[in-house]
Parts: sequence; C-alpha cells; structure tokens
Amino acid sequence: MKYEFELLIDDDLYRLFDDFCAFRHKFRHLYSFELDWERECIVARKFPVTVKKFKVPITDFFKKMEQVDQNEESD
Repeated sequence: MKYEFELLIDDDLYRLFDDFCAFRHKFRHLYSFELDWERECIVARKFPVTVKKFKVPITDFFKKMEQVDQNEESD
C-alpha cells in the first residue's frame, strides 16, 4: 500500500528551526564567551510562534501514522 505525506517542515518553519539550532551551537561551543543576548532574545521571542507553527504539521503526521498502523493491522 502506498501512502502520501505532505512536508512536515516547510521553508518558513525550517528557517525558524535553523535560528534555534544556531543558538544551541553557540551556547554549547561558545559558553565561555559572552553571547549577544540582544540577538538571542530575538530568537527566544520566536519560540512561541515556532511551536505553534510546528504543532499542526506534527499532529497531522501522527494522525496519519495512526491511520497507517490501523490499516496495516486490518490487512
């Protein structure tokens, strides 16, 4: 059986995630240096929007995976 899935992460969401990955990298590798907290606050303010934008596609993905599982069990 063939299943079709939409993109889980679109370009806008990818760019938002990329900001958080960059922060994580800086924090892990430059923690002994001063971070640009003004810049990091800008990234932090994007977090609620990022979560909201990711919630819909990830919820849809899990629903589709449940459907796939149910279809496989019924076969």
